Amino acid sequence: MAEGEIELVNSRSTGGTEMMARSLARRLDPSVLRHFQIIPSRVREFDPARIPIYWLHDLPEGKEAQHLCNGGWNRFHKLVYVSNWQAQLYQCHFGIPWHKGHVLLNAI
Repeated sequence: MAEGEIELVNSRSTGGTEMMARSLARRLDPSVLRHFQIIPSRVREFDPARIPIYWLHDLPEGKEAQHLCNGGWNRFHKLVYVSNWQAQLYQCHFGIPWHKGHVLLNAI
């Protein structure tokens, strides 16, 4: 992955998640991504040298979110949601405290 990019499972995909990730990467100073690992939707690996931020784009009932059960959300410095409604779903479903997350509206 080049500096100034956000890690995507499929770098050629052009769905809403990928569009948002590329847009955010363009707006951030590349040095920010040296310190933070922004993981959009699909957690595959952690970079121990960077602070993990989990950017959720799916619903909590999905298979890809089940690793958040039993306090799994504690592995992340922050969780980022795409709507207030989605944030409330995750908080209720997994018992995630409000202060652990932030809403970044998707506007797609």
